[in-house]
Amino acid sequence: MPKEFSTLGFKPQHWQPFDVAMIFVGTMANRFSDSTSEIDNLALFNALKDKYGDKQGMGVFNQIN
Repeated sequence: MPKEFSTLGFKPQHWQPFDVAMIFVGTMANRFSDSTSEIDNLALFNALKDKYGDKQGMGVFNQIN
């Protein structure tokens, strides 16, 4: 166990079935979530640059994102 845990008095507890289930749920949620925000942001950024020009488009993007 890391020294910080011992120094601060943290002691591990036995995992419960709920803990195992939540690890599985969290893993599946992360794996199959719609993680396209970077692509969506790029599309928005490019649309704003096309409409307002590079400098002003960047300014609008920074204000709303």
